[in-house]
Amino acid sequence: MVFVLTKLSIIIPIYNSEKYLPRCLESICQQIKQKVEVILINDRSTDGSIKICKKYVDKFSFIKLINLKKNRGVSYCRNIGINSALGEYICFVDSDDKLLKGSISNILINIKNFYGKEL
Repeated sequence: MVFVLTKLSIIIPIYNSEKYLPRCLESICQQIKQKVEVILINDRSTDGSIKICKKYVDKFSFIKLINLKKNRGVSYCRNIGINSALGEYICFVDSDDKLLKGSISNILINIKNFYGKEL
């Protein structure tokens, strides 16, 4: 999967988050129109998180899933996400977060205003 125009990579470390994960992913997916990728890093969850991740990966082409073979912790997951990211800019979201409507648009607008780069 190639995101040639990706400007923003949203990295979400996941560990046993089935209770909050659908709300988190819905709050993000409803806002994405273009130029954004979502990278899910499954840190060896033992609950239903992986099933939820796969459902969203199948539904949205801008979502990528990385499954770790060993539980490594949130910092390790973020670093894996950074190394896998295609975006020029990185945003971290925790799996129990919910983004407000317009959050991604505001991030992209602020990048444009601050760096003077056309998105």
